[in-house]
Amino acid sequence: MVGDVTSYTDLLVSDDETWYYAVTAFNQAGNGTASASVGNATFGLASAPLSITTAFGDGNMTVSWEAPADDGRTPITSYVIEYVHALIGQFAHPGPDDRSWRITGLTNGWEYSFRVRAVNSVGEGEWSSLRYDVPATVPGAPRNLTAAGSAGSISLAWMAPGDDGGNASSLYNIYRMEIGGDYAWIGDSATLAYQDLSAVDGVVIKLMKTGGIREAL
Repeated sequence: MVGDVTSYTDLLVSDDETWYYAVTAFNQAGNGTASASVGNATFGLASAPLSITTAFGDGNMTVSWEAPADDGRTPITSYVIEYVHALIGQFAHPGPDDRSWRITGLTNGWEYSFRVRAVNSVGEGEWSSLRYDVPATVPGAPRNLTAAGSAGSISLAWMAPGDDGGNASSLYNIYRMEIGGDYAWIGDSATLAYQDLSAVDGVVIKLMKTGGIREAL
């Protein structure tokens, strides 16, 4: 019994619960017939954001995600991105309509972990799964390229760049140019040497180190 009022707020429920209610009128003769029952649910925390991806760049990382399947029955007000290296965590705070966020000020060659969660009026929701990635940029030029000619071939050797751009797992692309022509790619090497078995007189060799299929943003 709540007295002579026509509204009531139930403060004894917890988050993310469903309850059903009925109301009776009361007078000196007792309780009247109960109303039809109604049910409703309290708000809860959002579930984890979905489909977390990362795209590395030069000292930055773009984190993308999809909205949670369950927003807790109340609108999402923001997101939180946690990014961690060597047990030191930092946070970014995208808005409710954002689905990607570029984090800057990272160190090339360091591995970071990333995860995302949604925030609503109840609080911070469930974390997404972790995503690991390494920011990087294009490497410096290979050093001390030498070419030793012999019958029908040229043997190339070189030293690694002083700066690998933060991505040590790289290939070397070899380009060849005939005098008066343009450079053309002829092969690649995962080591510090390459043998050109199709060389002819009057060629110039150019060497470039690349991070395979990774391209910096």
